[in-house]
Amino acid sequence: MGGLENQLFQLKFTSKQLQKQSKRCQKEEQLERTKVKKALEKGQTEAAHIYAENCICKKNESLTLLKLSSRVDGVASRVQTAMTMKAVSSSMASVVKNMEKSMASMDIEKMAGVLDKFETQVESLNLQEERLTSTEPLGSQVDQLLQQMIEDENASTDLSQLDQLNQLQVPSNNLHINASKSTASPKDTNDSILEKRLQALRG
Repeated sequence: MGGLENQLFQLKFTSKQLQKQSKRCQKEEQLERTKVKKALEKGQTEAAHIYAENCICKKNESLTLLKLSSRVDGVASRVQTAMTMKAVSSSMASVVKNMEKSMASMDIEKMAGVLDKFETQVESLNLQEERLTSTEPLGSQVDQLLQQMIEDENASTDLSQLDQLNQLQVPSNNLHINASKSTASPKDTNDSILEKRLQALRG
């Protein structure tokens, strides 16, 4: 595991480096934006167009680096989990090793390709984790939680909450809503009491 631990450290380090590069591109974007403004003020339309192109390029580069950093960070997290579970497969270790090579050259395209391969390896790890951490499907747990909260808060008569549940597409057969409490109005209740009293007097 020693080699994999070193690669894990390298993954985390690379994620931070990508974040720094993203911030650097953001600063360069702002500089190009300033150049656009000055060129427009001077009536230099062609120069402003060139600066605007540079500005957009830097903005897109910053976003690409930020997304890549997030993906690398996700890889590091998955590798850490796999190491803890002792579930690192040979194929996953191979992908991480290839990632280390692409990180050394900071080749963004190669890095993205290796990340794609890694994410396919993670799917099997997710299945292993689900078996270990959950005894029933997630959807069933969600339905139970929603039903419990409705019962606790007496939300069965709240039309707005019913609308929200409909928007969430929660199956109605999973929510045992008892609306009988709201069917009787105060007037109906009073009428019933009066009728009983009249019957008692007549009897």
